[in-house]
Amino acid sequence: MIERKEAPSARAFTRDAPSQPMAPVTTTRFMRPQPYLRSATELKEVGQTRGWRERVHALTEGSLVAKATILVALVGVIRIALRPAELQHDVAMYLQAGQLLLRGQRPYVDFIDVNPPLIVYLSAIPAAVSALLRTPIAPTALLLTAAAALLSLAAFRRELTNAFHEAGDDPRIAEVAVLALAFALFLSDFPERVDLPFPGNAPSDPRLSAIFGQREHLFIIGSAPFLALRVARRQGRQPKAGRAVLFGVIASVVACLKPQLVLALVAFEVGLVDRKRWRPSWGVELIAFAAGVLAYVGHFALLPEAVRAAWFGRWLPFVIQGYGVFNEASPWDSLARTWPAVVAVAAGYGLSVSHNASAQKLIRAFASMAVAGALLYVLQRKGWTYHAFPERVAVMVTLACALAAATTVGLAGDVGSAVVIPFTRQRLAQLLVALVVLAGVACVVCLVRIDTPTDVDRLRRRSQVMRTIDTFTKEGDPVLVATTSVWDPYPALTLQNRTPGSRYLWLFPIPMMQAVSSGDPEGAFVRDLAEDIRTRRPTLLLLQTGRCFGCKKASVDAFFREHAPLAAALEDYSLRGTVRDGQELQVFVRVR
Repeated sequence: MIERKEAPSARAFTRDAPSQPMAPVTTTRFMRPQPYLRSATELKEVGQTRGWRERVHALTEGSLVAKATILVALVGVIRIALRPAELQHDVAMYLQAGQLLLRGQRPYVDFIDVNPPLIVYLSAIPAAVSALLRTPIAPTALLLTAAAALLSLAAFRRELTNAFHEAGDDPRIAEVAVLALAFALFLSDFPERVDLPFPGNAPSDPRLSAIFGQREHLFIIGSAPFLALRVARRQGRQPKAGRAVLFGVIASVVACLKPQLVLALVAFEVGLVDRKRWRPSWGVELIAFAAGVLAYVGHFALLPEAVRAAWFGRWLPFVIQGYGVFNEASPWDSLARTWPAVVAVAAGYGLSVSHNASAQKLIRAFASMAVAGALLYVLQRKGWTYHAFPERVAVMVTLACALAAATTVGLAGDVGSAVVIPFTRQRLAQLLVALVVLAGVACVVCLVRIDTPTDVDRLRRRSQVMRTIDTFTKEGDPVLVATTSVWDPYPALTLQNRTPGSRYLWLFPIPMMQAVSSGDPEGAFVRDLAEDIRTRRPTLLLLQTGRCFGCKKASVDAFFREHAPLAAALEDYSLRGTVRDGQELQVFVRVR
């Protein structure tokens, strides 16, 4: 028999006491009350032990899915800390454009790209933080993007779970949606060569991250809280006005990165509509969204006259006419890659979640968004992986939520589960907490020990272009990588802190002028490029040979030699051989 150690009552103390006055005391219970009457020190130690155990036990309570979400986010940050120089080529180019903007250079005049200026403005934020903290720009940008993703996930979870709670529905499906979104934001950018659902147009360098920091990635990060807010609004909840305005403004900013992405937001809203009881669901977040779009449109009137004239008078018409040269040969290739959206629609609209109306609306909203994402991917006709990212995210969330709603798998002790995993909820919670703690410690250690120069050296050993730039130039030198693709000059120039040798961040006019019929785009481009080589005097010039990206006939080296001003500019350089990173480039070093 095990005796419970609890404080004795008065009756227990007097039960064995002598019945006659002055009689001797002989019972052990009465003579030794020490097991119950502890010292103050012992009582304090017991309280501390009990408090520690209660705190550990409190960590194991709550949603298991939320713990898995934290684990995914921590692994994503660890991945950045271990590979701090892993930049997608477009992201690297816009980071350098942000640096140029901070130095007072003007977009479309002093540096030129084909996209509207908003991505340059946003890229100036990590460029400014990097300059202020004197940290390398690559990990600064990646970690700021990760921080934005974490804040977005927190806001998305708060709004979504509160909406489920107030509707009286089980919030586990909302937690699953947050987990799927976390995976999509942090861990879904597989190397393009093994990414079977969305193979895209694989670049020559398979080390590059295909998604992280791209405009589509930023769009999902910025719009996720807005989408959760719209779910709550459709459930009849009235979010706080300040939060609604903030989410609406942020969503408008990221939507303006690519205006066509608004279609994905509209499709999500359509999926939330109750077809039997349709009613408008207005909110201040929609007003804030519209105000943000109007503010961005209006800001063009405030730009310097030279910038407005260059963008609206020269480059916007040029891009509209010529960007199609990069299209895939057949739209059926892009259409064939949209099969995951078909699966998502079948799961979203073919599955009826009668026990959870909120989950039903959420699943169908993301399924509708998957259709819009697939449509955008096909209409763009480029086949690039990051163009499919909105579709990819919507598909992941739809299928994860549909699987969670339809499954009958449970843990040991759960009631009503047809299939039971031999783990109690407490044991699984303890395992997840342990993994989260280990991942948190590893995350802190990796961030403290982050070593960007070593990672740049690792990439340099795998890239002949990076080694060539490092051999013949020093930091701050102008380098001209004369190709019609972005992935040759970038991220090499950004990671090694070299400035562009021309106002053209990449030589897109060479292939695009084939489709432009108005004016003399070829003559203007040749004059610009020859002037840049003469005035900026790039120390190193890498000239692409063979057929260039988007070109039907001419190669870049042939284009240089066919135009006298460019051929004359090459006379100041000495040919030192060739390098190859997927395609061959001639190495010219300035000699005078």
